[in-house]
Amino acid sequence: MAARVVICLIALALAFNVRAQPVDTGERDDNLLGRFGAVGPFAVPPSELPTQDLIPQSVLDTHNLQSADLSCRVGAGGRLRACRVQWESVVGIGLCEAAVKTAEQVRLKDAFPDGRPLTGMNVWVTMMFDIVGPSPHRIIPNLRGLRSAPFTEVIHPFDDREVQKGPSCPIGA
Repeated sequence: MAARVVICLIALALAFNVRAQPVDTGERDDNLLGRFGAVGPFAVPPSELPTQDLIPQSVLDTHNLQSADLSCRVGAGGRLRACRVQWESVVGIGLCEAAVKTAEQVRLKDAFPDGRPLTGMNVWVTMMFDIVGPSPHRIIPNLRGLRSAPFTEVIHPFDDREVQKGPSCPIGA
């Protein structure tokens, strides 16, 4: 009986010791979005973005889902600043300017759950313009990357052969 108790205590001690060891989550600085978990990094839900005046008529006239990818820095109050459009689904119809204006409306939380500030972080965001069907139309920001270093590569879900790339618009320069 005493031997069983000792074995159980040793097993418990070993189990506790294994759990107490730091676990390598594999998290790297190249994408810190996972730190927010299911709650996400938005201070204001993206569904509350004011879409009336943000989508130009030339974009609405496409009657199709449009998108633009931007790289931005997180400024004070979780606002996206210094945004540059890196890709747009249709060049020359005002999508670029609309994406930058929309990015200015996005508000992220001020800090990670552990208290580390977001100010100065770099973010990659895809703005989805859902203009299929009747008004009200939606603009959905999809955060794809968050890290301390600037983005030097393009993060895009489509094969380059299927999309048209354009230079960054003057607003984003």
